[in-house]
Amino acid sequence: MPTTKQPALRDDEAEAVRRLSSSRTVATSAMWNLIGRAGPLIVAVVITPFLVRDLGPSRWGVFTIALSLIGIFGIFDFGIGRSLTRAIAELLTEGRREDAASIARSGIAALAILGILGGLIMASLARTWADRGLHIAPALHGEVLHSLYLLCLSAPIVILCSALWGVIGAFQEFRAANLVNVPIMAMYYIGPLIALRFDNSLVPVIGVLVSCRVVTMIAYWRICVHALPELKHARMNLDKLRPVLRMGGWMTASNVTWPILTYVDRFIIASVLSAAATGYYSTPFDLVMRFSILPMAIMSTAYPAMAASYRTDPENTQALFRRSLLTVAGVLFPASLLCVALSHWVLTVWLGAEFASHAAVVLRWLGVGILLTSIDGVVAGLLDGIGKASINAKFSISELILYLPLLTFLVRATGIEGAAIAWALRCALDLGLRLWIAQRLYLPLRPVALALAPLLVAMAATLLATALAQSTVFEPILASAGTLVVFALLWRSLTHAERSHLSGTLWRLVPRGQRA
Repeated sequence: MPTTKQPALRDDEAEAVRRLSSSRTVATSAMWNLIGRAGPLIVAVVITPFLVRDLGPSRWGVFTIALSLIGIFGIFDFGIGRSLTRAIAELLTEGRREDAASIARSGIAALAILGILGGLIMASLARTWADRGLHIAPALHGEVLHSLYLLCLSAPIVILCSALWGVIGAFQEFRAANLVNVPIMAMYYIGPLIALRFDNSLVPVIGVLVSCRVVTMIAYWRICVHALPELKHARMNLDKLRPVLRMGGWMTASNVTWPILTYVDRFIIASVLSAAATGYYSTPFDLVMRFSILPMAIMSTAYPAMAASYRTDPENTQALFRRSLLTVAGVLFPASLLCVALSHWVLTVWLGAEFASHAAVVLRWLGVGILLTSIDGVVAGLLDGIGKASINAKFSISELILYLPLLTFLVRATGIEGAAIAWALRCALDLGLRLWIAQRLYLPLRPVALALAPLLVAMAATLLATALAQSTVFEPILASAGTLVVFALLWRSLTHAERSHLSGTLWRLVPRGQRA
């Protein structure tokens, strides 16, 4: 970003900047993001059985692909949306609202063009995919093809929403955005169910999905203009967009390698073992990945706050990082320990004893990895926030090169348990190396990293020891002893004010009649 000297911020502007990067604002925004992610998920769980019944297997399969494609369209934003968040947040700390509006307008225009190109590319492949890539009945061919063409219209809209979300993130307008997201995302499932009552075809179902995206885009634009009125009259300046494009390129590298690292194990299991083995692995994997809702909700708000304060207020950045990490660790450690210690029971209750007999050992190791990778997400968010997205990208590419041979070897040696062990090892290595790199690149982080290291080691050791002691008399002993150590260290990591607040919150949860 340009470093020309700017006039000092007025008192009201300085107060607004402090509010945007304050821990209270981040915590409130994270709560709204959690609601925005969890609410539609609950609706999806309830509505899915009815949609499966009404659509039938073939149409349901295409519908799930449509939902996936809407997410995949986000690749065409090339990381610009997230880069916009950081660039605008940094400009706001300097009082340069006009420049922030200009760079936002330029980013929106650039992504509109990329969205149109992405939609045209997808549309050009739609017929080939319908003819050869999808095994569907001939009677459904025309219906599916028209649905795919309709879906491609949403590509520019999806990518524009990504740009607008970048502006929303910089201003921490997550309450307004999620008040829009929850009902609209719920309509992703309720809307198609209603449409099928009038026309038993996939075309209106996909039309509902596209309409939802249009409404989202309009609502996001209104939120952005309310937060940054200068946006309505701002001029585009592509020169100012160059740093955003550069950072977005590195973020794109991370965005491309992340799904490969996340899903490549399934393809290797299918090719080395069997499709059935893939099912026994992917089902518990999808279960633990639901835990990522929490770190994603937190870091989508902490990331712009860190970007706004890392230069001017490193103490605030330290506090944001520490609280984000402690929140993720403190909430997810019990859930991860339950997956490790009670993996067989959890899967038996959910999917039956037969399934649990094959997949319990997988859930045990995935329970170790999900905590570590969730904490690693906090560290990765800090690196992006301080402008080191290139480090995350190079890190992801390097680990991909190392992970694939290890994964293949362990799958061949020990089956699906080996795949889970490989994933847990990668998560542990990710966290250790990325945290070491982060505290070297951003020196204010060093005392926080050193203070939290014993807690992280205790958590990892407890989960690992419990996993290794599976189905022995030592398992409950190790789990209980490790939990006591972890929560003692967690309590010690809190400030006096945080302890008082937490104690008061827990005390209020006790029924009045049971209070001493």
